[in-house]
Amino acid sequence: MALLEFLFTLFIISLPIGVIGRIGLGSQIFIYSHDLILLCIFTISTLYFIKKKSIPHPRNIFVSFLVFFIFGIFSLIVSPTKMNFQELSTSFLYDFRFLMYVNLIFALSILSKKFKDRILLKLSLSGVVFIALGFVQYFLYPNLKNLYYLGWDEHLYRLFSTVLDPNFAGVIIVLTIITILHFLVQKNIKKPIVVAILFLSIVSLFLTYSRSSIIMFVVSISTFFILKRNYKTLILIIVLMIFSIILIPKDFSIENMNPFRSASIIGRGSSMKAAIKVFESSPIYGVGFNSLRYSQRKLGVLDTRFEITHAGAGVPNSYLVVLATTGLIGFIIFLTFLFFVIKEAFLVFAQKKSSESIVTISCLFGIFVGSLFENILFYPIIAIWIFTLVGVTVYRRQ
Repeated sequence: MALLEFLFTLFIISLPIGVIGRIGLGSQIFIYSHDLILLCIFTISTLYFIKKKSIPHPRNIFVSFLVFFIFGIFSLIVSPTKMNFQELSTSFLYDFRFLMYVNLIFALSILSKKFKDRILLKLSLSGVVFIALGFVQYFLYPNLKNLYYLGWDEHLYRLFSTVLDPNFAGVIIVLTIITILHFLVQKNIKKPIVVAILFLSIVSLFLTYSRSSIIMFVVSISTFFILKRNYKTLILIIVLMIFSIILIPKDFSIENMNPFRSASIIGRGSSMKAAIKVFESSPIYGVGFNSLRYSQRKLGVLDTRFEITHAGAGVPNSYLVVLATTGLIGFIIFLTFLFFVIKEAFLVFAQKKSSESIVTISCLFGIFVGSLFENILFYPIIAIWIFTLVGVTVYRRQ
């Protein structure tokens, strides 16, 4: 599977490009630089399993997600919002994209052990490039005022790197930090270099001024060291955090740099209320997975900028997105899928005590908590990263 391994390497290299390299096809349909590569991976791996006449492992993850995917399509078809063909097609394309992300778990099982053992290194390097680009952006392009007309928020004096959003950038930085921690316990690794990278990564995290990302960081880092029982490194990380807090610029007069800012909290509350209103319109099977933009518009809870705003397709809570778009049935199925994902990771940890399983569990816990404040479970780069980690981890049980 040399071709598949080449494609995996290529799409990991493409992750730091973020939204900069995406192409708009109109009606809020975008193709990212990694989408075409993932489509090739999906096609090759699907044909492989069909030829082998086998269900991909872990089967509980595969079956639970397949049921959720099918139900998501069903909810689109029977949606009470009566979407037109273009709206249905757009929503389905987002469903299919998420299918390709989850497929990474199963596609990784086809690859060689040697290649899988290097995935974490490749992800870490990709994250380091993303952070480096973030520092360049922070000093040379400190706000997005000139892109407001395209639907982006200003994000004044915040690090948002190539994803043009400090909250999502913060999550990617946290994933990078936790993945890099894997190498602190490895032999033949120059620890001072790793520590320096971790320090700069933590500084970059605080420069996002993203409270949800910092909460995720605390959850992930705590989980990591609880599972690792490595308290010396925990103390080191705490010291790095203190230095980062001291070093970052502070100006409480600027809303974006004020940790006690209330505007974003009010905005999140309004967005969640809108999602609850959508849920109430069809509480059993929802309005169609990933059709939230159109449903909010038709229910009159999305402003006139719905066609360009990048916040219209979701709400700052991944669980509310699922609940509103697939109803109670879809929500239960989705939670079942997540349960099997974390269960498999813990089974590997219990049997192997592998460093990969600790990284994966730590990232998953952080993502689960962070998803309460942002719609990060369905964000492309984040979904790719987390499902790649899951795939690297669960193969050790096979």
